Amino acid sequence: MAQPLPDKLFFKIGEVAELIGVRPHVLRYWEQEFTQLRPVKRRGNRRYYQHHEVLLIRRIRELLYEEGFTISGARNRLDNAALGSEERDEPAARPASGGDLAAIKRELRALLEALRDGERDREVRCFMFTGAGRAFCAGQDLKGRTPDQKGSLGASLREKYNPMIRQIRSMEKIVIAAVNGVAAGAGCNFALACDLRVASEDAKFIQSFVRVGLAPDSGGSFILTRLVGLSKAMELLLLGDTVDAKEAQRIGLVARVFSAPEFMASAREIAERVAKAPRGIGLIKRAVNHANLPNLETDLEYEAHLQEIAGRSSDYDEGVKAFLEKRPPMFTGK
Repeated sequence: MAQPLPDKLFFKIGEVAELIGVRPHVLRYWEQEFTQLRPVKRRGNRRYYQHHEVLLIRRIRELLYEEGFTISGARNRLDNAALGSEERDEPAARPASGGDLAAIKRELRALLEALRDGERDREVRCFMFTGAGRAFCAGQDLKGRTPDQKGSLGASLREKYNPMIRQIRSMEKIVIAAVNGVAAGAGCNFALACDLRVASEDAKFIQSFVRVGLAPDSGGSFILTRLVGLSKAMELLLLGDTVDAKEAQRIGLVARVFSAPEFMASAREIAERVAKAPRGIGLIKRAVNHANLPNLETDLEYEAHLQEIAGRSSDYDEGVKAFLEKRPPMFTGK
């Protein structure tokens, strides 16, 4: 069994080579073959891997050295594990953690720490989030949400998800969501909370809460309404239909859509343009927040309160069970 990684956000290249058991030049080769590996430069222009990338490197090593996969086979295996299916409530923007809710909690904390660290770092001018593999983020993992083990959904939001939304909206630095694939449930609303959204032609947006008997959370009930209007927001929330990239652009969910081959390069160009903007760009964000999200804290808390009620319902138990059994749910209104 693999030993747990040190509890920190950034790792030096040499440190990762020693932890994983490969030479640094092998890591550089893997960076060319696996697009999920994107070391960042910080502290004297040195290159660092983030925590989730080290986990991914460990998995790549297992696939290549222990399970006998080729490079292309390992790449396909990682892509399939990250995507699952369009309706799958799995944190696909992070390395797959299965039903390990503690691991998901650590990864969310690492993302939050990255935002807070970047907010304090004067060299960081903006943030861009995208997904590892073919999906952006499919929200909460339902595997551990059985009737006997589902816990408190309200507490989960207050502890793990709401701090992320609060941080994105409250800091002046701009956050861009580069939506490369499926964004569902809380993953969709995570993208909506960002200041600017660009999408690949492969992107899909799903307000999937109604499919499992839940209410919207992670800011979806009020941010979605401000983006697309009350009528369209109610349609998306009540029906839970999948919205493709072109339709998302038409109704105002995303600013721009790019072809899949050009997507990452185009998204980075926009991020670089934002990073070169003057100090006033943060004041623009403050003004927009003041006008449109004056009650952010209250609204997030009210969502958590309603989700706690929904999570105690028989319909939610049935929704999760039907999802795991891959069948339509039979809701009773209880």
